[in-house]
Amino acid sequence: LPFYLRDLTNATPAQSGIAIAFCTLFSAFASLGYGKVKAKLDFVSILPIIFGFMGIGYGIIGLVGNYYGLILLGLATAGLGLGLLMPNMTVWVSATVPDAVRGRALGGLSTALFLGQFLSPILTQPVSKNMGLGLTYAFSGALLLVLGIAFTATKRQVIALTTVSKPVQ
Repeated sequence: LPFYLRDLTNATPAQSGIAIAFCTLFSAFASLGYGKVKAKLDFVSILPIIFGFMGIGYGIIGLVGNYYGLILLGLATAGLGLGLLMPNMTVWVSATVPDAVRGRALGGLSTALFLGQFLSPILTQPVSKNMGLGLTYAFSGALLLVLGIAFTATKRQVIALTTVSKPVQ
């Protein structure tokens, strides 16, 4: 993001830091509201909302050509999705995995998230090198929207796959 902001708007390092902080701020707002969302929706129903916010946000980041549009629209919107992602995945794993393997499962979730952060620049580098960072963000946004649609379309199958039966006592 800092490189994209510099190339697009000649943003200073301070402006890049503010942009990232803005995304984090909206993530915090969404995380604080997660309990209200979860009270109305199940885990799988929240996924399309997460991917929708992130997809729209990344799409805006890729398509809007000014600093304030990126911050106010794209990063805030993507931040809302990211803020719902963390508690939804953690609570979902905690609620569905048997006690005996819960620590291992949560460790696997953390590993997947950090590994994704590590691998994302490596995997997107060929795309961004050939098409530019703007199109890379827009493409990522489109992919996230497709994931949201896929989870909506396959909700029953996802619920069936992730429901762990409790032993009968």
